[in-house]
Amino acid sequence: EAVRHHKGPLLVLAGAGSGKTRVITHRIARLVNELGVSPTRILAVSFTNKAAEEMVERMEPLVGKERAKKLWLSTFHSFGVRFLTEEAGAAFGASGKTKFSIFDQADCVGLLREIVKREHLLPSGKDGEKRMDLWALQGRISLWKNKQLGPKDIVPNDIEYDRVALEAYPHYEAALRAMRAFDFDDLVCVPARVLKEREDLRAKWQERFEHLLVDEFQDTNAVQLDLVKLLTNEACNVCVVGDDDQSIYGWRGAEVGNILAFESIFAGAKVVKLEDNYRSREPILGVANAAIARSSGKRYDKTLRAAKKGGDKVRLCLIGDIDQEAKFVAKEIRGLHKEGRKYGEVAVLYRSNLQARLIEEELRIEGIPYRLVGGTQFYDRKEVKDAIAYLRAAIQPRDELALRRIVNSPPRGIGETTITRVERYGLAKNIPFTRAIL
Repeated sequence: EAVRHHKGPLLVLAGAGSGKTRVITHRIARLVNELGVSPTRILAVSFTNKAAEEMVERMEPLVGKERAKKLWLSTFHSFGVRFLTEEAGAAFGASGKTKFSIFDQADCVGLLREIVKREHLLPSGKDGEKRMDLWALQGRISLWKNKQLGPKDIVPNDIEYDRVALEAYPHYEAALRAMRAFDFDDLVCVPARVLKEREDLRAKWQERFEHLLVDEFQDTNAVQLDLVKLLTNEACNVCVVGDDDQSIYGWRGAEVGNILAFESIFAGAKVVKLEDNYRSREPILGVANAAIARSSGKRYDKTLRAAKKGGDKVRLCLIGDIDQEAKFVAKEIRGLHKEGRKYGEVAVLYRSNLQARLIEEELRIEGIPYRLVGGTQFYDRKEVKDAIAYLRAAIQPRDELALRRIVNSPPRGIGETTITRVERYGLAKNIPFTRAIL
């Protein structure tokens, strides 16, 4: 039913393990193969690069490699990059295409570090910078952006982090624009702002897409919902897939109200429920359904049914502290191994990397071999970030952060004192850092 629905808004309530990716891909395939919709006029958005890549892989056998390439299958943020590649000029108030840089979170924190020093926003005392968590400051600005709140929209309060973040916010935004740069949040916020402000561009992009599909809709925030609405034309062929019971990202700005209000936002929407679970066995779903049924918040009424019968009961183990927990995990694995299980068949999942150390220690004490998954990501390594900074500085001379990173890497005798003098010279002459250093 979800696949065969053609015109108008559609809400697919997809419980865990109910085959939602299959529904999305087969829906797209039907639009292309049976209804003759051009693949260039279909935009499907998911939340992670991995999910987007999986969608691309699944589409190729369904519509063919060439047509699959023409589909717009991406995350919200990678869609934003493609949008800004065409429309960055409008974002910066310039005409035509404009080059820009994208700052990752470490770049943004580095920029904030410069701002709080320059504007003397740090708490008093020589350990002010150490005491102030700059990542937390950046997190506050990120949440404000995703709620579409500018510096003038925020009501000041006495919380130190809020106060410093609010004082830094306008300087942070001005610095990004001066360097022709966007942070990660801008990749969604700026396209939404441009489409709101420019009726001509809104008409252009609404005409471009005949069908919109959004995965994990329960995880969307206010600005992402706005972007979906701004890209939706009069035909209103917008299909969203999600599950209000799986909304767990409120702490980072996700608004479950987006999926709960879908029928009022998009009038006349059809609702299809996917309640057959093909992943888990009955005992797991029994616990999940019972826990979800006790939810005090508003939710769509649905109950997952297990396609797989049988299975062991769920065990809940209450442990006194983190040391006992690590010993318990090691003991359980040792017991499973004695029962004939291979170590490679056992996985330990933890919420934070901080928890891994104690578990590793206990596994070593028990002589249990293990493989740790994770660690420093490739693009977070110093030598990789340095190489990227050279490329950024070559392509975008305004990128002050990139230039600061490489100016003395490898070492060439340019220290903090020299950089400070260049900064003062630039401020006195009212010229960007790039020109000042030349």
